[in-house]
Amino acid sequence: MTFTQQKENIRNILKGHNVGECTTEEETRSVTAFLRRYHPEWYHKTIGQRVLTYHIIRASKYSTICFQLETEGGIKDDISFSILTAKPKDVLRYKRENICQACRTAIDAPCIKPLRDEIIKKIKNGTSIYSEYSGKQITDSKDVHIDHFNVCFDDLVTMWIDKKGLDFLFENINMKEHLSTITRYTDQTLADEFIAFHNQHTHLRIVTRSENLCDLRTP
Repeated sequence: MTFTQQKENIRNILKGHNVGECTTEEETRSVTAFLRRYHPEWYHKTIGQRVLTYHIIRASKYSTICFQLETEGGIKDDISFSILTAKPKDVLRYKRENICQACRTAIDAPCIKPLRDEIIKKIKNGTSIYSEYSGKQITDSKDVHIDHFNVCFDDLVTMWIDKKGLDFLFENINMKEHLSTITRYTDQTLADEFIAFHNQHTHLRIVTRSENLCDLRTP
């Protein structure tokens, strides 16, 4: 199926809903599998987080309907069809951002999720948890976010690219898996190597949702 045909299929999913509705699980998988490969700002819109659903909203600027993604971390952002492209204008940026996404996927299960789950469990058990950035108490499990500090994640990925090479890393990402909803390394050995690199050069800390998505987010 060509890019144009895939794009039209995604547009039909959008047209099949009324404003205020959300995509089904199957539709969410289809939309995500397409957007992760063809939306030039996908990484910055999701920060590597899993998309839970797409809300159908009316864009205030043009009064047209569009998707608004919602991630597991609470990010909500509009999706524009006009910038979808089969051939990215900035190839270097496109490759780098997909490497960032693959690196996020690599560390999620072994590093991020266990720490987040541990903190959420403590909150539910009545333990007082505080942001390691501001000292603010975190009382809602939905407010728990994990942040990189001493070396931020984007800088860490830059170090990783300098070590391994941009083209080599990009060639080992599953960009040809059209039905996949995640961007990942196809070589588990390479993913494991990044996990070790990550653990060697940076640290994780607990912060609030607003701190992670606003105060600490790289411009």
